[in-house]
Amino acid sequence: MKTQIISDLHLKFGSSTALSFDKADLVILAGDTHLGSKGIKSIKKYIPNIKVLYLLGNHE
Repeated sequence: MKTQIISDLHLKFGSSTALSFDKADLVILAGDTHLGSKGIKSIKKYIPNIKVLYLLGNHE
């Protein structure tokens, strides 16, 4: 299983960073992705068929 770990995206401020998830079986969003549950909703639009583990940070 290939795991990709990402943190501190701060999508509430906008993001111009291109992310690639094409080789991951599991994506771990390790905090500070967006406000509340918006992070998981945003990321699942881009990777609907990859499992996501969503951890809250101090900005969620």
